[in-house]
Amino acid sequence: MKISLKLFSILAVYLLVSSCSDEEVSAPPASTITVNATSGLVGDTEFTFTTSSADASAITILPKGEENTGKAGILVSKSQFSGGSTATVKYKYDEPGVFSPVVVTTNYSLDGKSVKRTVSSPVTVTITSNKNEISEFSIGDYESEDIDQGAGTILVKVPFDPYGKAGGLTAVKATFSAAAFSAVTVGGTVQKSGETANDFSTPKVYTVTAQNGTAKTYTVTLQVAPVETDNT
Repeated sequence: MKISLKLFSILAVYLLVSSCSDEEVSAPPASTITVNATSGLVGDTEFTFTTSSADASAITILPKGEENTGKAGILVSKSQFSGGSTATVKYKYDEPGVFSPVVVTTNYSLDGKSVKRTVSSPVTVTITSNKNEISEFSIGDYESEDIDQGAGTILVKVPFDPYGKAGGLTAVKATFSAAAFSAVTVGGTVQKSGETANDFSTPKVYTVTAQNGTAKTYTVTLQVAPVETDNT
C-alpha cells in the first residue's frame, strides 16, 4: 500500500509538471520590418512593408505602431512568406501623423493561457494630407448649388436682404465643410464654420490650406434676388 501511494505521488507530480510545461510557452524570435518609403500622403500613398519569417504562432504587422495595437493590425499568414523567408504587405494610411510601424511575433499555448510576444525594432513613417477642398457651403438655409472645384468659385443664391435691415449682408456667418486637417482663412483671418462673420456685400476669397502647406482659393459670391417691383 505504501509503495502504491509513493508511486501515485510521483506520478501526480510528473503529470503536474508536464501539464505546466505544456501550458507555458517561450518568447518567439523577433522578425524584422522594412518599408519602401518613409513619407507619403494620407489615403493616397501605398506603402510596402516587408517582414522576415520567424518560428512563432502568429506574425502581425502594426503599421501605426505598438502604441496603437488595436488599430489596423495585419496578420501575416505562413503562406505569404515567399521561399519561407520574407513576406510583403501593402497598406495605405487613413490619417496623418508620425508612426512607428513594428512587427510582432507571438507564441500561444494551446489553452490560450500563456502568451509571449516579441516586438521588432520600429521604422518611422510620416503621413501628411494634401486635401484642400471645400465640399459644402451655405448661408443660413441656402446651400450653394454651384461649387466649381476647377475654377475655384462658389455661388450661393439668397433672397433679398435675408438677414433683416440691421447689418444686411455685412455680417453673415457662413457654414462650410472643408477637407479634414485643413485650415480655412479669409484675408488671413481663420474661419470657423457657422461662427465667423464676413461682409458678403462683395465676393469673398476663401483660402483652404492643406496640412502639407498646399493651398487652394475659392471666390464666394452671394447672388441676391432683386426686389420684385411688378405687383402682379
